[in-house]
Amino acid sequence: MRDLVDLNAVVSHILEHQNYLEAVLDGQVNAQMEFTVKEVLGNATVTLDDLKYACALSTTRYVTVEKRDRVMMIPIFDLSNHKRICPHTTTALDNGDEVSVLVGEDVEADTELCYSYNPHMRDDYGVLNYGFLPELEDPPRLLQIDHPAYNVTDPNKDLPEEPFSAESIDGYQQEMARLTELLQSLEQVDLAFNASAWPAPGTDYIFDMLMGLRQRRRNAIRYEVARLASKIEEL
Repeated sequence: MRDLVDLNAVVSHILEHQNYLEAVLDGQVNAQMEFTVKEVLGNATVTLDDLKYACALSTTRYVTVEKRDRVMMIPIFDLSNHKRICPHTTTALDNGDEVSVLVGEDVEADTELCYSYNPHMRDDYGVLNYGFLPELEDPPRLLQIDHPAYNVTDPNKDLPEEPFSAESIDGYQQEMARLTELLQSLEQVDLAFNASAWPAPGTDYIFDMLMGLRQRRRNAIRYEVARLASKIEEL
């Protein structure tokens, strides 16, 4: 996995969840479970892949809702086209048991409604938390994990949207050096990447998504390095 995903935080997150699923399957965490696998399925044979599939379905289809002490399935979330920024929103489940779409602009007939996850969502956040690459941005933004304000102890914290700025030329040079070193290390990873060991492009959704994330990460760093170099020339 580390050969494909060059984000240590993402790999650690994935392995942490996989290790937990293995513990669930082996009955090591039964005390934490509302229902154990055996209580639900009896003596049926359940593999780790079965459990991964079930968890993927449930965690991507159920959401927590304010004022309801449980997770709920709300189909309207899946019917809408997910975008980083969207004029439409949804009502909170404050009264009653329904969620409605609140349109932020006129909607023509046969037009697909969108739903905004998070206007601050960056590419790696979308992949890690929602399982898809957000819409391509121009200009590109650094991944969450590459942002100068990223804090590994609070990885989901919203980061400043304003381009990096410093009070002195030294500050710009230090940030440019940090990103340049990071890019060089990623390019070394690319040199060792064996494409023949992985699915052909277009044949595996997860592989294509992760490869897309790799490419976007490098493009965003290159763009930011060039922007910083231009800024330094102006000073």
